[in-house]
Amino acid sequence: MNIYIGGEGSAVGLKNLIYTTLNDQGYKVFDLSEKSTSEYGASYWVGKAVSEDDSSRGIVLCGNGFGAQHIVSLHKGIRSINCVSVSQAKSGRIINDANVLALGARLLNVSVALNIVETFLNTEFASGLDEDKKSHLINSFERIESLREELSKQR
Repeated sequence: MNIYIGGEGSAVGLKNLIYTTLNDQGYKVFDLSEKSTSEYGASYWVGKAVSEDDSSRGIVLCGNGFGAQHIVSLHKGIRSINCVSVSQAKSGRIINDANVLALGARLLNVSVALNIVETFLNTEFASGLDEDKKSHLINSFERIESLREELSKQR
């Protein structure tokens, strides 16, 4: 599996540590940070690379993870998650088949960040929801839409 990584200004230190750690563990890691001179450019290039390489994963970093996640998600086929906990990374992979992880360097200590990355890379997508879960999900979306319509009529 190819891993594409990119970090914006305030996240360069954490990005470099993640890059080195993954390289040392034998992953095939490509740092796309140098490919851009603009803010969030690395996130753009990571999104492009992952969208063109179906079996790959991406990791983008900025101060809080939100800007990097927004930019990477502009590409077709990107399913990104912004995580501050291992449980978010795990559920994002299992439920959403996330292919890009966004991290906020100002929000995470190194140990937690590395654990999140490890979980993201080593958790498989649980393909297919059972029928009860699908039905519940559809009913929930229908109820939300119904509430939106009611609220718009009240305005």
